[in-house]
Amino acid sequence: MHGIDIEADFINKNNIDAIWNYLKTKNIHTARIFYLYFVSEMTFKEISHELGQNESTIKSNLYRMLKKMRKDFGGERFEK
Repeated sequence: MHGIDIEADFINKNNIDAIWNYLKTKNIHTARIFYLYFVSEMTFKEISHELGQNESTIKSNLYRMLKKMRKDFGGERFEK
């Protein structure tokens, strides 16, 4: 019988809360890109079309945010 890993679920919930709280303190545009990419699972091309910006700009914004998050949170947990 396989049980639910309550500890892992709790840790994941805490990570998600910490990430969203962090994003609330950042530029709303970059937070929106983060949301569209990771939560809505949109491609860079789709996000580019949705926001009316160049795809390379979208990528730069997201990668810069991920680099900052890695530095601020430590580790590599922000990989898709």
